[in-house]
Amino acid sequence: MNKSMPMLILAILALMLVFSWQNVLTYNSRIEAQYNGYIEEAKELEKKKIYIDAVEKYAAAQSIRPKYEIAMHIAELYKELGDIDSYIDACEDAIKIDKTQAEPYIIIADHYIEGLDYKQAYETLKDMQKEVGKTGEVTERLKNILSQYTMSTFEYDSFSPWIDGYARVTVGGKFGLINTSGKLEYELEYDDIGLLMNDVIPVKKDGEYYYIDEDGYRKLVPDTPAEYLGSFGGKYAPAKMKGISGYIDKDMKEYHFEYDAASCFANDRAAVKSNGKWKIINSSFEDVTGYEFDEIKLDAYKFATYHGVFFGGKNGKYALYDLDGNKLSDDFEDVKLFVSDEPAAVKINGKWGFVSKEGKLVKDASFDEADSYNLGYAPVLVNDKWGCIDENGDIVIDPAFDRLDAFSSNGYAFGIYQNSEVFVKVNSYK
Repeated sequence: MNKSMPMLILAILALMLVFSWQNVLTYNSRIEAQYNGYIEEAKELEKKKIYIDAVEKYAAAQSIRPKYEIAMHIAELYKELGDIDSYIDACEDAIKIDKTQAEPYIIIADHYIEGLDYKQAYETLKDMQKEVGKTGEVTERLKNILSQYTMSTFEYDSFSPWIDGYARVTVGGKFGLINTSGKLEYELEYDDIGLLMNDVIPVKKDGEYYYIDEDGYRKLVPDTPAEYLGSFGGKYAPAKMKGISGYIDKDMKEYHFEYDAASCFANDRAAVKSNGKWKIINSSFEDVTGYEFDEIKLDAYKFATYHGVFFGGKNGKYALYDLDGNKLSDDFEDVKLFVSDEPAAVKINGKWGFVSKEGKLVKDASFDEADSYNLGYAPVLVNDKWGCIDENGDIVIDPAFDRLDAFSSNGYAFGIYQNSEVFVKVNSYK
């Protein structure tokens, strides 16, 4: 092989590389000239106030090299033209180019606030908080959104907290159920009422406990007159007969009538009491914890484990436990039950804070009293009046209520305002 051949090949490759770079540079120069040409044309059109054509030229430049500043300039031109929808779209385009700039988020959020679309405004501001960080502007607007609420007259004498979409209410000593929109679903005609679960509801009427179906018809009656019937959680419901508590199934068969008290099953767990002590059992009636608790917190409908954890009390203190009885938290002086997967209120050194379902404190204990979070809201007591904080701990509903309970999944809470019972309704943003 000719010794000069490798050198020739290298020379040819070098020339090809040079030509390639020249082509690239020529192409880039042409594109740059085209970009600059569009920008210059757009500016000339702007001078003549031909804004719609200027937008077209700027958009052509953006298709070559997107820039945040040009996107926002396009937005301003659409605003000048009075095309608000395109103005907002251009701001959204600017966010796609650079998510860390606050201005387009604020413009979009204010647009939604002006149109009373608080849900979209909230989502926009939360995106801004995630990408830009917590700023005074975003905090102020979020507080403004979250403080939007309405009040309506509460028509009942008393109220039990929401669970599974219902709340128990009374008028003149008679019970019924309302849904999360405040509508009466089951009439005020019962001496007691539980929750609709497993297609039936426990009720007491004319001194007798039995179950009605979801249409309100008498459905299941125990063979032995009951002193109490609870809601079904899976196959079983708690019952009390002849002074002893146990469980029944939907065939009215009786199981383990050996307890002083028994809770409803939820998440395959229930709490039972015997000889002054409480334990957790599973739906096979097997011990999970043993009788190690002085108390296990139950809600108004006798559920202990509805949200996948429970609060157990020992020696006057409460702690959070998982379904297998593993301790998840430090001890608390008092607790409010979870109403959702969001943090629950707990009392520490005389003040109230919040604990997550994992047992971690998520807010300092600084309130005189509090209730648990739902929808990003938690009622808190400040200077003898109730208001609301958001997820960041900022007051978003000024303390003005004599009472304010935890919110339902639809944004309703029971409250007392200027000596009147009211429903407080906030917009749901989750």
